[in-house]
Amino acid sequence: MLRSILLAIFAGTISVAAVLIAYLVPSTPEAHRSTINRYCFFCHSSSAPRAGVNLRPLDFTNFEGNGETWEKVLRKLRSREMPPPGRWRPDDATYNDLVRYIETERAHLAEVKPNPGRPTLHRLNRAEYANAIHDLLAIDIDVAEALPADDIGYGFDNIGDVLNVSPVLLDRYLAVAAKISRLAVGDPTIPPSYQAYELPHGLQQSDRMNEDMPLGSRGGMLVRHRFAVDAEYEVSVSLQRGRFDAVLGMERERKLDLRLDGKRLQLFTIKPDPRAGALGSGNDPDAHLSVRLPVKAGTHTLVVTFVKDTLAPEGIPPRQRERAFF
Repeated sequence: MLRSILLAIFAGTISVAAVLIAYLVPSTPEAHRSTINRYCFFCHSSSAPRAGVNLRPLDFTNFEGNGETWEKVLRKLRSREMPPPGRWRPDDATYNDLVRYIETERAHLAEVKPNPGRPTLHRLNRAEYANAIHDLLAIDIDVAEALPADDIGYGFDNIGDVLNVSPVLLDRYLAVAAKISRLAVGDPTIPPSYQAYELPHGLQQSDRMNEDMPLGSRGGMLVRHRFAVDAEYEVSVSLQRGRFDAVLGMERERKLDLRLDGKRLQLFTIKPDPRAGALGSGNDPDAHLSVRLPVKAGTHTLVVTFVKDTLAPEGIPPRQRERAFF
């Protein structure tokens, strides 16, 4: 193996002064074993080896056994701690070759026989439990409200050794399981009921509310509702009112878009009426904003929003004709 080439500079030019060629001892298990025997066995081969490290059982043709000892040897050799100062040491080439050989063989063993560690049987944390219920029963549950927070270890809440099951936690899981079972099975004999979803009165609805709302929409809300059974449902929309119970924004025509799971159910037209909903007007502009339809049991997404009408057509606006007054 070519170890080095010596160069010299003469008269401002680079020329070859000498070529030194050295052949290294072949990198074989026997050669590395001989190096260990020569420099390490004096302290690490007796019945009471130094630091409790006995190198005699090491087999340079089989790195699967004595893995802990191999890692100790590799750490000491990498940091040049062994042999200790004052003891005989191999030359740098032999030293580096030994470290490289052990690293390569240990890495190859990790590739062909990986050891992921000891798996620990543990309960599902809140997120895993919610995902399992969604995959099995297509039911979305609010785990933050139903179950207490999981214990955290090393910054993670899914470590098996940390996720214990206390009697109180077991009672909570049983209560949640009973509720989920009722939702999954359904009861066609349940009486008619309703669920109302309200937006905060002071919420600004001048633009698209979030990324899940349709493009070109304004205001409104998105609701993920659990429909208990296969049945016919009625969906009604109420417009927000201001002072004196009057509906604001009725100075021009509006379009209200109602969708279920991304499919449009109906596009309502709200006629302009400045006095809509005011006391004594007798006009209720949202009386017709309802639809009845059959829905399969399960969690569905309901969206109600206005079609954004603040856009102006491109081009030069038409010129208004001046009117003369005499």
